[in-house]
Amino acid sequence: LEVRESTFFTIKSNIDNADWFDDKTVYQVSKLEILKRNKTESKSHIKYMRMFYNFLINELDFKISNPFKTGKIKKESETFVLSKTDYEFLLDRIKFDDVKLGVIILYHTGLRISELSGLTWDCITDNNIIINKQFSNKYGEFREPKSENSVRTIPIHSNLRIYIKKWKKSQTTIDISNRIFNKKAMGQKIAIELKRITEGTHLEGLTPHDFRHTFITNLVQNKTDIITVAYLAGDRVETIINNYVHTNKKTMDLSKQAVEMI
Repeated sequence: LEVRESTFFTIKSNIDNADWFDDKTVYQVSKLEILKRNKTESKSHIKYMRMFYNFLINELDFKISNPFKTGKIKKESETFVLSKTDYEFLLDRIKFDDVKLGVIILYHTGLRISELSGLTWDCITDNNIIINKQFSNKYGEFREPKSENSVRTIPIHSNLRIYIKKWKKSQTTIDISNRIFNKKAMGQKIAIELKRITEGTHLEGLTPHDFRHTFITNLVQNKTDIITVAYLAGDRVETIINNYVHTNKKTMDLSKQAVEMI
């Protein structure tokens, strides 16, 4: 109900452009139609139409089901949860020092790309990374965090601390904004390098956001309670459970251990 003006116009534009149901009422849209449309239409149109239906149901009390729940934006198989071997494979092949540091930070903190871009040197202490802002590439400025939950303090992993110190020592000049990464579109630079490295491998299609999925899944598998996981990720517990916890090879190993303990 309350979003920034730019976000509102993004949502409105996507709903307006999803004109393939203009001749129907909200009661006439079927799940089968959505399944067919999901293969040909814009994923963002599907996403925001789902949001629109949720608004009708939750806020306006429409007695309908949300047919767009069947049109998932991203299939489970498209989300990567990296093993330690996968992570080391990437680090060995990254050409640029800033990209390597960015990937190490993402892996050990689960930051969103906008939060990574918004890191300044005053966010870094000897033991923690303080998340209190993000950087908008669209507007070229710092902005408030995504939500109140986004403001958090993340302990620095010992390996990450080494790389941060090495990076700071290598910087002959510091940007006037005090940002750790001078390049505005840091997320894009990381994405391009990941695409180059993973092309033709089992990790082809890996995105910077997959490090967030990896971080959260690793926390859960290492028996971190879900409230702490949600805090470290800067998200709600429900979002963590529904969107960010995945299965991988380690899940099977943990399953075997759990069954043996019964």
